[in-house]
Amino acid sequence: MPQGKGKYDALCIEVLEKSNADCAMVIVINGNSGSGFSVNSVNPDIVFKIPDLLEYTASMLRDDIEKMKTN
Repeated sequence: MPQGKGKYDALCIEVLEKSNADCAMVIVINGNSGSGFSVNSVNPDIVFKIPDLLEYTASMLRDDIEKMKTN
């Protein structure tokens, strides 16, 4: 996982603070600074759960896309 400051870190930190969350991830496609992502967490151990969450999310999106194609 990339470490260090990313181009969307400030936005991700804002999301983290405003949502009072333990972890936030921002994914931007074709934004004003291009495409990218940022992850910030008050608990570094949570970051290890992100790959499973992303795989689950991708699976749900694929299911939804297939349903849209058949309708």
